[in-house]
Amino acid sequence: MTDQPHGPSLRAAGLAALVTGGAAGIGAAVVRLLHQEGARVHVADVDQDAYVRTIPLGRRGAPHEVARAALYLASGESAYVTGTNLVVDGGIAAGRQAT
Repeated sequence: MTDQPHGPSLRAAGLAALVTGGAAGIGAAVVRLLHQEGARVHVADVDQDAYVRTIPLGRRGAPHEVARAALYLASGESAYVTGTNLVVDGGIAAGRQAT
């Protein structure tokens, strides 16, 4: 924010921001900053318990599980893998019913 003779400039005036995870921590700091800069801020947080209940494996993935999938794709072990998506989501995509 820069100081002007008539007060601080509002760099985000007229803009709208949707912030996920804005209830606490860094997200809350982002919400405050955007609001101070003049943006209309909307906070959309996720009910973590409800989210976990949608995962067929019944738990959130650990960072190392996602990292191992990325490591596989970056390694020579995946040399013959082409044109596919490696979904690392605990079964969410496979468990969804078509509507």
